[in-house]
Amino acid sequence: MIDLRSDTLTLPTEEMRKAIYAVELGDDGRIDDQGQGEDPTVNMLQRRAAEMFGKEDALLISSGTMGNWVSLLSYCEPGDKVIVGENSHIYQTERTGFDPRFGGAVPSIVAYDAYGRIQLNSLTAEIDKGGIALLCLENTNNFCGGTVSSKTEMRQYVDAAHGKGVPVHLDGARIFNAAIAQKADVKSLTEGVDSIMFCLSKGLSCPIGSVVVGTRDFIREARKNRRSIGGQMRQAGIAAAAGIVALDGMIERMEEDHINARRLAEFLMEVKKVSLNLNSVQTNMVRLDISATGMTASQFTQELTRKGVKLQPGKESFVRCVIYRGISARDVENAARIIEDYCRDL
Repeated sequence: MIDLRSDTLTLPTEEMRKAIYAVELGDDGRIDDQGQGEDPTVNMLQRRAAEMFGKEDALLISSGTMGNWVSLLSYCEPGDKVIVGENSHIYQTERTGFDPRFGGAVPSIVAYDAYGRIQLNSLTAEIDKGGIALLCLENTNNFCGGTVSSKTEMRQYVDAAHGKGVPVHLDGARIFNAAIAQKADVKSLTEGVDSIMFCLSKGLSCPIGSVVVGTRDFIREARKNRRSIGGQMRQAGIAAAAGIVALDGMIERMEEDHINARRLAEFLMEVKKVSLNLNSVQTNMVRLDISATGMTASQFTQELTRKGVKLQPGKESFVRCVIYRGISARDVENAARIIEDYCRDL
């Protein structure tokens, strides 16, 4: 079985497993006067993450959804308006911060183009209406196929928000993929953004965890909110040990995933009954339109699973292929052949 559903399917490396076995632990839930927990490995990871992004502090969170939720709670009161992209993951899939039971923020929707970029005039018009508590961005954009916003675009969004006193939070679940694609570091790519959430458990191959970075005051508030929603952890150095290995040695290798995603896209460009926009294949994802098959995304993926390839069904007639550590160039070629043979037989 070639499983291309998500990069959350990555498994920890041998180095990560050894680091977890040998890790020094403490109680991350017991906080000192400086706002730090007692787990030395968690503190080491948080310092490393804050340094990489040029921020004052960081907080280890169990998941990306929780990281975004905690961030919204740290900025917003129930009823506050938050600007989000119409196809953003935080709004379309997570939704927790906008649920009246759990956050109560009110989404203020702005349009994306086909590459997941917010139209600047739409953004400024929405900000100018007033009463906006937060702008949420996403980079890479999941539902547009892993597309990237550039440093220039990110800076324009941030400046537009800050010009009206609106803070900016970034759902950067795959921000390292965005940085690799642009041959930039994450610090320069996120310059000016007030807080960022990034995942350890996707392309970085960790078994669990995400990190939120921001100002010291913001992280203090985020820590309180993490505790209030049941996200406080104890000997979390078990997760942090793998995270340190990831930040020190797993970032550059993600370029291989991008190369293999491009290779898969080029193979599939020749397959009848599926179509894709090659220009949108910018990181580790390939988004396929299977409308010409006459099948739903769920039907198509179920049938392909029987043939030996798992894909992620999306909305309407779209399916997603995601490349990650553990998917080789040969896997890509075999997956493309299986998809081609199946489509030929339709």
